[in-house]
Amino acid sequence: MVNKKLQRCGLILLVLPLLACAEVFQWTDQQGQPHYSDQAGNNAQKMVIDAPPITYYQVEKVFDGDTILLSNGTKVRFLGINAPEVAGGRKTEEQGGQVAKNWLKQSLEHNKVSLQFDVEKQDKYQRSLAYVFDEQKCNINLELVKNGLASVSIFPPNLTYLDQLLAAQQSAEAAKLGIWAYPQYAAKSFQSLNQDNYQGWQRITGMIRAVKKARKNYYL
Repeated sequence: MVNKKLQRCGLILLVLPLLACAEVFQWTDQQGQPHYSDQAGNNAQKMVIDAPPITYYQVEKVFDGDTILLSNGTKVRFLGINAPEVAGGRKTEEQGGQVAKNWLKQSLEHNKVSLQFDVEKQDKYQRSLAYVFDEQKCNINLELVKNGLASVSIFPPNLTYLDQLLAAQQSAEAAKLGIWAYPQYAAKSFQSLNQDNYQGWQRITGMIRAVKKARKNYYL
């Protein structure tokens, strides 16, 4: 049999993190049993819940609009977004790539950031996957999308900020901010693709006739 007192304590430990941004009140009934609520009742005492400490890291380098290097050697890929490529190696610059990189350098390089992880912690390149926050607790992933410097890139099961990111992209696109002012990022019919223009990130419209599942991907 599960000890009811232990069971109650376990429930409290699970609930308190969810209420960390709300007020929590405690009172004791006539039988001496403690009770907890987000509503203040008679004889209820407000609890003080300490938030867990935030760890900050120094940004050593900005590679592009969605990838940074921390001073401890950790390479971080921003979750939920995709910024245009910058020139380097075999890659050619995509429209808006250098603008996104410059914005991120000005915002973060040699400054401190904190990281919030999702379900997947690393990608296949051994980069840490995270939502990046500055010292003012501003979500930089979201700010990049708000300013039209990056598009939303959905990779389940990492969906923590999906609704906010999609809403930010919708607003940026409607206002033609950043990349959404460039014709290269307008949706195009799949029939316009050919051997010369099919590569790279593109937005394609068309009727889905079949779906094929491979080992790692789905093909439409």
